[in-house]
Amino acid sequence: MPKDKQSSAIERAREYGIDISLLESSLRMTVEQRLRRLQDWVKFAEEVKKARNQLYPDLSENDSIRRVAEGSPQ
Repeated sequence: MPKDKQSSAIERAREYGIDISLLESSLRMTVEQRLRRLQDWVKFAEEVKKARNQLYPDLSENDSIRRVAEGSPQ
């Protein structure tokens, strides 16, 4: 993409209210750094799921998704 079109797209996104700072910080990282961050997030998600299963062994994944979508308490 030509520099002027790229700049105008970024400006339009900012004017629309999109915070592109996370995108910019990600693009400053190497591929290896981005993959490491992704792996860290996956590990965190697995730990949260494991903790949920320990706290609520009878709660299926579909129940928790439905309850979150409905805004219902546990």
